[in-house]
Amino acid sequence: MLGPLMGQCLADIAERLPLLGAALGRGDAKAAEEGAHALAGMAASYGLAAVERQMRAVLAAAREGDLDRAGRAARHADTELARAAQEVRSVLQPIAA
Repeated sequence: MLGPLMGQCLADIAERLPLLGAALGRGDAKAAEEGAHALAGMAASYGLAAVERQMRAVLAAAREGDLDRAGRAARHADTELARAAQEVRSVLQPIAA
């Protein structure tokens, strides 16, 4: 049961990351704050600590209206998500076998 739930969480995060990037790109601090908040919550719910930390940094910067800092904090979020996904797969694969 955990495998499909984790897979859906990772897919949801991957789907939402571009929306966060778009909000940052158009200078929409409120949308960036809301997006980072949602992503941090999803990551926290599934133990994706590095992704959560990154999104909390984006969230804090967006709340302060510092979109340059938020953008820097969000940089390489897709790479961090891919790393988390690989770690999740490496843990779940032996369990499924």
